[in-house]
Amino acid sequence: MSESKSLDVNEISAHIWPKNALRNKEGILEVAGLDVIELEQKFETPLFILDEEDAALRAKRYIDSFSKDIHKTLTKPTKIYYASKAFSAVGF
Repeated sequence: MSESKSLDVNEISAHIWPKNALRNKEGILEVAGLDVIELEQKFETPLFILDEEDAALRAKRYIDSFSKDIHKTLTKPTKIYYASKAFSAVGF
C-alpha cells in the first residue's frame, strides 16, 4: 500500500478547476478573476460559472490531439462532435 499524502481541501487542482481558478489572499475562490462569493450574492445559487478562455483552450487541445501530425495512421480528416445532456446552452 502506498503512502498517501494529506489532502488539502483548499487545493485548486488543474485536473478539475479551470486554469484561471485560484484562491485570493482572503482564501476566496476566484474563477477568471471573478470572486465566487460576489457572484453568488449577485446571481444566487445554483450558479454555473464557465471560464471561457480555459474551455476554449481545452477544446483546442482535444481537437489538436486528433491531428495527422500526431496520428500518422489517420486516413481521413477527423470531425469532432459535442453532445450535451446537461447545460446545453448555445448562447447567452
